[in-house]
Amino acid sequence: MNTSTDFEKIANEFLLLVRKYIRLYYKPDINEGYQKYDKRELQLMDEFFKIKSQLNAALCNTIDIKIIAEKLCQIIDLGEEYINEMEDENKIPNCLLLRNIAAYMTQLLKVFGTTSKDIDNVFSADFSEIAICNPSSSTSAHELIMPYVSALTVFRETISELAQQRNVNDIIKVIISKV
Repeated sequence: MNTSTDFEKIANEFLLLVRKYIRLYYKPDINEGYQKYDKRELQLMDEFFKIKSQLNAALCNTIDIKIIAEKLCQIIDLGEEYINEMEDENKIPNCLLLRNIAAYMTQLLKVFGTTSKDIDNVFSADFSEIAICNPSSSTSAHELIMPYVSALTVFRETISELAQQRNVNDIIKVIISKV
């Protein structure tokens, strides 16, 4: 049971990280939203496809959840390693590549019934702005609230940095903890 909760935590953290990068850096309306794969991205895709084929073979032979979870952890490790390398080089990771990896993971998790109903829209191809005034638009609560949560997060981080610069940490910590 401990292993399953650990896997759930790791998978959720990775999917949230990918979602963050997509939300911050993926711009489908401009050319920079579609980056050409460099050598590192091609290497990552090759490794991903190898693990994916091993995973598919494990699904076809016998459904061994332990092997599947191990392969998913390998995919997560690949993605996190790639993200860390890009951060170390002060580069933005290829969001489409990360989205494809996350979409495969969520489809596989959906096969086992471990995802919620609204997971279909999380890594879909349409990341355009939400028409809030359009009542007929099918937007999830997550899509609707994320711009406000992001703004609140930026505000909180800015206040925290100012407090550290001016040495008023005690008062600000109390205020920020309530926000």
